[in-house]
This record gives sequence, structure tokens and C-alpha cells, in this order.
Amino acid sequence: MNVKKMIAYQTVDMEGDVWSNKLILFESETLADEFFNNKELVFNTFEFELDEDETFEDVTLEKINSSIYYLYCQYAGKVRIQKASRGYSITN
Repeated sequence: MNVKKMIAYQTVDMEGDVWSNKLILFESETLADEFFNNKELVFNTFEFELDEDETFEDVTLEKINSSIYYLYCQYAGKVRIQKASRGYSITN
């Protein structure tokens, strides 16, 4: 059995809607940092949408600390993206 420990980040809906939570896995902290340094990639990967009168320039991605980011847009509002506390093990 091949087991690989990965780093997981998940969206957390500020209103507690669990159905809207999404998860993304990274093989390293370096890859996670590269991902979060690209606002457009984060926005598209988590499949956020823009309001009719909103442009991509209105979207902001803020790093709070090494484990938490906030993405702001009119359509989704304030979305917390946080590192999963214990990570996940994936078997192939």
C-alpha cells in the first residue's frame, strides 16, 4: 500500500453552509504557497462566480497567516479558506 501525506485546504462558508465547502490537496507547502499567490487560480479552482456588475479586479485574496486566507467577492461574500488541522492520508 502506498500512503502519501498531503496538505489540505478547505473553504469554510461564513454562514455555515456545509454543502458549499470544497477541499484542495497539495503535495507540499511550496505548492500551496504558489497556488495562493495566484488569485485568479484560487478563484477559478474553487469555482467562485462574479456578480453581473463585478469585475475580477474587485476580487481580493488576503493572507491572514500561514493557515488562513480570505477571498472577497460580491457574489460569494467573504469566504474563509483554511488549512485542515490534521491533514489527510491518501492511498493509491
